[in-house]
Amino acid sequence: MSPLRIGLDIGKALGPDDGLATSSRLLARSLLAAGGDHELHLCDLHHETLDVERARAVLGPLPANARLCPQVPAAADLDLFHGPAHRLPDQGPSRVVYTLHDLTFISHPRLHTLANRVDTLLATSRAVCSGARFIAVSEHTRRQAEVLLGLPPERVDVVPWAADPELGPGDPGAAFAEVRSRHGVDRPYLLSVGSLEPRKNLCRLVDAFAALPAAVRDRHLLVVVGGEGWRNRTIVERLERAIAAGWVVRPGRVSRADLAMLYRGAVALAYPSLAEGFGLPVLEAMACGCPVVTSGTSSLPEVAGDAALLVDPHDVTSLTSALERVLTDAGLRADLGRRGLERSRGYSWERTAEATLAVYRRACAG
Repeated sequence: MSPLRIGLDIGKALGPDDGLATSSRLLARSLLAAGGDHELHLCDLHHETLDVERARAVLGPLPANARLCPQVPAAADLDLFHGPAHRLPDQGPSRVVYTLHDLTFISHPRLHTLANRVDTLLATSRAVCSGARFIAVSEHTRRQAEVLLGLPPERVDVVPWAADPELGPGDPGAAFAEVRSRHGVDRPYLLSVGSLEPRKNLCRLVDAFAALPAAVRDRHLLVVVGGEGWRNRTIVERLERAIAAGWVVRPGRVSRADLAMLYRGAVALAYPSLAEGFGLPVLEAMACGCPVVTSGTSSLPEVAGDAALLVDPHDVTSLTSALERVLTDAGLRADLGRRGLERSRGYSWERTAEATLAVYRRACAG
């Protein structure tokens, strides 16, 4: 029996380090490490051609069953194509697997740009009409696919993400002092991770932090890590006022090494997102032993379980109360850190790769 020939879009994995890029990169690496009697044809649907040198630098040495394709392979040369990042080839094979990261472009349209909504909706509609098999990154996303896209349950498999294997607990180390100094972090801090976009709810987070008792707020910083995002003029203006007041610093996008240290050194992560398909920063923080405050909505309770403080993301008072608890109660922080670390160990990219390969086999068998 000839090996299964799988096309995989890795274009997003080669781009700036946001949640989708991180998950795409870690998925590709895990599939490359999984071995098996299949072929992986790696291509780029986000740029005119695959940057082979960049791909080698990001993915490392390739196993014998993988090859980099500067151009998208012809449909006849593939048995299946997987689009993990909102793209499908114009002329692809008849069997398609498509990853649904979230459906907020339908459920929360005002949190997106029009261009983003149109592009994502067109790609998702193409997948639906092509008879694709879908991977949902959470049970919440699977339920949304059933309701909003009309997909039958047997067409959607839940395959969750995992934290980067390089993230883990421990002392931030001697280099942490240099990282703190470089990013202007001069006292204990609450960490926020996510792009500057309406969905991440940063304005309410800043308001909640501002409403803390002065004795608590003045002993801490709010450190906002993440790229520019979209529709963020109001967010940037709010952050700039808080920065001028001296209790917010904004490093912007940071390296993965710096991010790992910032997770390990934080008093807690605050992630009051309005809607998520998964919520990778929650799991990343837990993997580093960092206590988490997050929203009790969408997929976030599914990821966090009982290992985080859950809040109503629309209620600034509720968020302020949770932040005060976690910033002032060392016993609570220790308990959340232990439970979060244990919960994070239930996720791994090895299991994600095995489950993804099983979806490929079902798609070809069906």
